[in-house]
Amino acid sequence: MWYCTSCVNLRNKTTTLMADLMVHRLGLQSQLKALIADTDIPYTTLSWGKTLLDENSERWAGTYAGVASRPIVKDAVENCECLIKVGVQYTDTTTAGFSQDIDESIVVDLHYERASISGKNFAPIALQDALQALHEVMTSGINIVPKPFCEPVKPHEQKGRDDEAILQDDLWHIIADCLDRNNLVFSEQGTAYFGISDVRLPEGVTSYGQPMWGSIGYTLPASLGAAIASPNKRSVVLIGDGSALLTVQEMAVMIQERINPVIVLINNDGYTVERAIHGENQYYNDIPKCDWQIMPKAFGATEANSLLLKAETAGELKAALNKAAETTDKLVMIEVIADKHDIPPLLADISAALKPKKD
Repeated sequence: MWYCTSCVNLRNKTTTLMADLMVHRLGLQSQLKALIADTDIPYTTLSWGKTLLDENSERWAGTYAGVASRPIVKDAVENCECLIKVGVQYTDTTTAGFSQDIDESIVVDLHYERASISGKNFAPIALQDALQALHEVMTSGINIVPKPFCEPVKPHEQKGRDDEAILQDDLWHIIADCLDRNNLVFSEQGTAYFGISDVRLPEGVTSYGQPMWGSIGYTLPASLGAAIASPNKRSVVLIGDGSALLTVQEMAVMIQERINPVIVLINNDGYTVERAIHGENQYYNDIPKCDWQIMPKAFGATEANSLLLKAETAGELKAALNKAAETTDKLVMIEVIADKHDIPPLLADISAALKPKKD
């Protein structure tokens, strides 16, 4: 069979597993989790595959992002002797401009209709069948060596005080601490996406983003569709002010249909993600000034069906998120005031990698 060759690749070699979006799109999360449960290798995902696997396990290396990866993740992926890729789809934003440094000769790559070992392709083979074969190989008594971590991943220590302006370095950890397995998280392709990608989310949370096309405004309508499809879940929308201007009218449908998401709207005065990449102070990264506390009312928001909050400090954000968790029968919008030049650490590393190198 095709997978016999993989036994040679895995035997007595340090191994790491990397999973991504395709596993979720094909509904194979349970099969992948069974494989993880029956082995002891460390694992990672790209940001597009975030929440596929338990991010609070000691075996979770972190989110891989090419050259922008944290050292512990980069070591687990790029310095192992065998890398198992499951449903991985690289994009420029998930890999910091395709900066992954991976020796394909040590890769076992399982994709939706093919598999490859050290660059040799086997097709057609469905990902479901390839995962089953991999499971059999990895639990057949072959000595597969986990790739040891250089250091344990430490919990986040808040950088700013609760009575100070909110820092992007703290913002996403504060939000993550308020999530539970009942949440579907939609992070907009801006500071929200890069911020939430770099923090651990609770087991059972499902994360959605749009790093392939970078379509801003995606999260509001996407969360609306998800709420209709999964009424037993509650959507949490993480969106910037620039992106929200494209699809904010979807609030009208949410209110009409009695859909009650939590919308965390980052008011940072324009396209901060674009400022990080190009044109830090350019006019084209500014947006019109909006009164976000009034805007939902134009779409039918009232005290009876909506709760509109505002947070300028870390303490105010924690209080607002707690209030949102208690208010399950209303749409909740939390306007978070952030500095227009403040960006999450992962975005800082990725934007640095994407900028042209000076001679």
